[in-house]
Amino acid sequence: MINRFNDYEKVQAFGERRFLPKGAYVLKIMGTKMATSKNGNQYIRVSCDIADGEYMGYYTADFRSQKGDINSKKWRCYTDVYIPKNDGTEQDATTKRRFKTFVTCLEHSNDGYEFDWNEEHWKGLLIGGLFNQKQYKKADGTKSMYTQLKYTCSVDRVIAQDYRLPEDELLEEDEVAVTQMFEELNDGDEETLPF
Repeated sequence: MINRFNDYEKVQAFGERRFLPKGAYVLKIMGTKMATSKNGNQYIRVSCDIADGEYMGYYTADFRSQKGDINSKKWRCYTDVYIPKNDGTEQDATTKRRFKTFVTCLEHSNDGYEFDWNEEHWKGLLIGGLFNQKQYKKADGTKSMYTQLKYTCSVDRVIAQDYRLPEDELLEEDEVAVTQMFEELNDGDEETLPF
């Protein structure tokens, strides 16, 4: 007879990971973090999860199922909101417009919310998300796809189905991007989230 091992009921079998289809979803902001890009631009990393429907909590479950400690796990649903430099350049004007668009989507999606210049107050707010699929090459050379948050919009647009999904991103045949996007997963139920 086989000795029963701990947590048998909680162990996720290989191949049982749910795949998130591309589409439009209502998202909940799980946390924000100020960061600086390699070229010195400041941005806010806005981490999100699906807020309702069949895939509610998808990214929380994904995070908890990853191997390793909290520092080695990756939160796979985020958008980076760049902060304008206020330097008068054309690029800065575009950054300002993108920033204002994100904030306007937040205000339209959350009754009573008015932007107060504190990104920490975004936690718990809702926003719409448009997801596409992106192709990548695994270490063994085979190609696969993952679903990514490409754009944000207001929740009203998601509910009314008033959006156009972004095109999928496919590798060029000669592209040599090698990424290991998805590792074999196990259940890390006792792990905390990175927020």
